[in-house]
Amino acid sequence: FKTLFQKELTLETLEKINTDLQTQIERHAKLSEQRRIWESCIGEIDRLKAQAGDYSEKSKGKQVDETIYDVLNMPNHGRTELSRQAIAERIILTMLNEAAYCLQDGILRSARDGDIGAIFGLGFPPFLGGPFRYMDALGAATVVEKLDALKAEFGPRFEPAPILRKHAQNGTMFYPQ
Repeated sequence: FKTLFQKELTLETLEKINTDLQTQIERHAKLSEQRRIWESCIGEIDRLKAQAGDYSEKSKGKQVDETIYDVLNMPNHGRTELSRQAIAERIILTMLNEAAYCLQDGILRSARDGDIGAIFGLGFPPFLGGPFRYMDALGAATVVEKLDALKAEFGPRFEPAPILRKHAQNGTMFYPQ
């Protein structure tokens, strides 16, 4: 038994096992850290809600309790009036950026799969051709420029996906012509 076991368990096999284990441990550690941060944030929100609620009780009308913005780490939290165009642009830019992250991370096999999935699965406007066709029409540089402007104003949640930056720098498209 011992010699059979030794023959089967070569150094190469042990290295593969070690690499797989390290990958699993790192993935679990990242998920645990994300879960810890999420639970901490939710716990803090619950604490604030128990203390003062979402709205301040000091005023006659409903006024947002400003401490919630510190908990959520949201800079420039003053309420501003936005046009319908500005709201639509923020939403679409976020969707475009997330689509790029999905392609970059291997969640999508191709830009075409992302376009089809977004149109039929998420209700992306078909006349725009899907998120990747739309980014090609706008130009990756324009999308990155707008996301960078939002990032400067609202923080890292608008950080453009690296694949999007790469397309912007190289002047390439998701659908090469």
